[in-house]
Amino acid sequence: MSKTDKKSKKKGIITAVIETAIIVAVIFLVFFFLTNYIGRIAIVDGDSMNPTLNDGDVIVISERAYLEKDPERFDLVVFPYDNQSNYIKRIIALPGETVQIVDGKIMINGTYIKEYYGNEPIDENYSSPDLIRLGEDEYFVMGDNRNNSVDSRSIGPVSKSDITGKALFRLLPLGSFGSLEDQ
Repeated sequence: MSKTDKKSKKKGIITAVIETAIIVAVIFLVFFFLTNYIGRIAIVDGDSMNPTLNDGDVIVISERAYLEKDPERFDLVVFPYDNQSNYIKRIIALPGETVQIVDGKIMINGTYIKEYYGNEPIDENYSSPDLIRLGEDEYFVMGDNRNNSVDSRSIGPVSKSDITGKALFRLLPLGSFGSLEDQ
């Protein structure tokens, strides 16, 4: 091997090391930006949000989404439950509203709501015929997999102060990559 070949090979190795270092730095900066300015990364555990979110989906949760505005109907929110885990559910009813589930359909303030998020009709066993009146800072949340979800029907309303974030974006699986805003 000639001296020129050795120099060329050494230069190629140095270039590869520099390129790898740049790629690692960019990945670190993107992760840093996501977690500090947009939100945190979380992995969905369970099937209560099927078909919108599936077990193992990797999502971005904004912890700043509700600093200047209130949660809205149908937002996907995250809140702690029983000091062991965080739940992700969909807001169905807002503070001050009444909620009732009759014949598998959701009524807000005495009117059936039009919603397309439920995985299937609500089974009678999961209905809540009693009228529930929400307080000034309470939200009624439900999983999209209506017949397989621990939600406000069993744990009660969620206070605004307990909501720690809003699900914004799905990173994985790549086939479902994209915004969760209209999901």
